[in-house]
Amino acid sequence: MDTLIAFIVAAALTLFFLRNYFKGIKERDAKARAAAEKGKLFSEGPKAQHPHIDNTYCIGCATCTTVCPEGDVLAMLGGKAVIVNGYKCIGHSLCADACPVGAITMVMASPSMGADMPTLTGEFETTVPNLFIIGELGGLALIKNAINQGRECIDNVLDRFTAKGTARTIPDVYDVLVIGAGPAGIAASLRAIQHKMKYLTLERDEIGGTVAKYPRQKLVMTSPVEFPMYGKFKKTELSKENLLAFWDKVLHRADFKVRTGQKVEDIKRGEDGIFTVISQDSQYRAHAVILALGRTGTPRKLGVPGEDLPKVMYRLIEADHYINKKILVVGGGDSAVEAAMGLAHQIGNKVTLVYRSAQFSRIKERNSQRIAECMKSGKVEVLFNTNPVEFKEQSVVIEVQGQTRELPNDYVWIFAGGTPPNDFLKKIGVGFGARDMTKHASEEAKTAAATKEAMAQKPKIQPVVVQPAAPAEDLSSSRLGIPGEELPKVCYQLDDAAKYEDKDILIVGGGDAAIHAAVALSHTGRNRVTLSYRGERFQRGPDRNRQLIETAEREKMVRILRQCSVAAITLDSVILDVKGNPAEIPNDHVFILIDSDSTAEFLSEAADSGLRAAETVR
Repeated sequence: MDTLIAFIVAAALTLFFLRNYFKGIKERDAKARAAAEKGKLFSEGPKAQHPHIDNTYCIGCATCTTVCPEGDVLAMLGGKAVIVNGYKCIGHSLCADACPVGAITMVMASPSMGADMPTLTGEFETTVPNLFIIGELGGLALIKNAINQGRECIDNVLDRFTAKGTARTIPDVYDVLVIGAGPAGIAASLRAIQHKMKYLTLERDEIGGTVAKYPRQKLVMTSPVEFPMYGKFKKTELSKENLLAFWDKVLHRADFKVRTGQKVEDIKRGEDGIFTVISQDSQYRAHAVILALGRTGTPRKLGVPGEDLPKVMYRLIEADHYINKKILVVGGGDSAVEAAMGLAHQIGNKVTLVYRSAQFSRIKERNSQRIAECMKSGKVEVLFNTNPVEFKEQSVVIEVQGQTRELPNDYVWIFAGGTPPNDFLKKIGVGFGARDMTKHASEEAKTAAATKEAMAQKPKIQPVVVQPAAPAEDLSSSRLGIPGEELPKVCYQLDDAAKYEDKDILIVGGGDAAIHAAVALSHTGRNRVTLSYRGERFQRGPDRNRQLIETAEREKMVRILRQCSVAAITLDSVILDVKGNPAEIPNDHVFILIDSDSTAEFLSEAADSGLRAAETVR
């Protein structure tokens, strides 16, 4: 009898677990089919390298579906792995590495998908010799990939010069000219500095590229990245402000050579192999040219009547500037959704988001969940199958599923993507066609995954960092490396503004510390204060700080020299470079106040090496 009872109990438990197992399989398949149907809405398929699954060898372990950083690209259907959201794939290739039986191989998208992309070699070279393309313009997403490509491209250029014995002694000819000062361009510039190359970076707008135009606190990177000369970021997640803090630090380096306001109109390669780069007001010559322009180009317009009204905009940076307004957002991508949610959380705003399709199909999963919550709570009204018809001074006319409606309106934001600079590339001779865009991204993803796994298996230890003996060493990262910087009148922090009276003072920097110091010194003791800033506009910090410094400038309490760098410091003056023109001004004190918060985000190469050594010993 006892044996029979034990058998019945065992059978019941087995049936219970089997029931739950098959129920889980059924639910998983249902979710996969739903994802597949959603993926069909964006039917262009994978844009670049993507996985090919051989069902003959797939054993249905589902490992590949869990490792992709981009979410539900793969899913299990009928016990086999399938691609359900191919458009999300950007070619990490971690799924192929994770497959225990080798059933997944990485293949390229069809040639038609790469037809509008420039042809590149594995060294990022275009069909024009010594003309290179890096970053998003080359077809590979992610800021970390742009940074890696900037570093590697400079290495490739230097190796090529060395192998061919290229003479680089011609006056007024740069080793390399970098066009674009976004993540890829800045990384390339830093690597050129590291290799002591003669280089120049040209930027049409402001330093930071597209990142500088992102909304506040936008998450821009979710995996570790290493900058040339600075080492690895400690954080695995970085916001726009983290990166802009770093851009500001780089901007004030004496050896960071950048010229803003330079729109490149043509690039010509001479018979001697030397390039002539032509901007709106200058010409530059170089042995090699790197294009780091980004792919968004000019914002795409809708061609709707009234689109030229001042209230119609294409970028949102500060959502909190708009309160108690009636707002229309047009678009169905991440930028449109994030803008709508950001504006909806400001006081008194009524936000309507219109999208021409039946549902969102190409936004990140976290944005999909957040916008669903906003729709449910009524913060954002979303109208699908809707197109704007006309923009008026006080209203907008939209067509909702064939019916016309007019809504009161104060502002319109359009997020319809951008027009890539393909015409410019074709003009300078760059060929187009399919190519391998993801080799380096795959390597980076593999390295990051291996590092994460190795760290998870190691016992946690505290890194041993030798602290500097003197405070002056703590400030070494803020030094400009210019003649005269060792003079006693040069300081790296302001302790008491009240003790300076009737002095000629120069402040170097564009962050909060520099702005506060300039305002404080200008209000004490009849000081004559000059603020030197390498940029054109102050990009960082609270609006209050920008208002303070602009008011001080307007009231002539502080003189601001924009696009200015310090060339040298003498006993009674400082020598400046203001927009390419030399200038000398009288001076009693110099305060170099480049914000150090960005430095704290980095593990120096030495510290990183020390940590690895400590772990090896352990």
